[in-house]
Amino acid sequence: MGSSAGKQDWSKIFDSLKDLLKFLNENLGPWLTAGIILVIGCSFLCFFLWRFHNEKRKDKEINQVIAEKERTIQRLAQDNREWRILFFKDKCGWNDKQVQKFVLENTDFEDGPAARKVLEHEKENKNK
Repeated sequence: MGSSAGKQDWSKIFDSLKDLLKFLNENLGPWLTAGIILVIGCSFLCFFLWRFHNEKRKDKEINQVIAEKERTIQRLAQDNREWRILFFKDKCGWNDKQVQKFVLENTDFEDGPAARKVLEHEKENKNK
């Protein structure tokens, strides 16, 4: 049922276009009618090419923004590591091995608080 209704709609559209072309041809002549059709076709082509170009440009800009965001995140992560190293060395009195183990590697621990607890316990044992 839906497909026959769709075919009828298309046939109505094609019949209307045929009537329009016949009207234009009779009133404006074949060359002007062809020129109008050519201008309309070129306008559609230019519109779609412009749209395609803008989509590519936007994709390129988005990729550049994502790359810049990644660089910023990496820079901030490095700054954060450097501040943690400074804090743990100066304020907590940790040695280079402890800082290396906690800040730079962080492989022996499941999370920050567990690592801090173990490393502070090591520091207390050394002080005794």
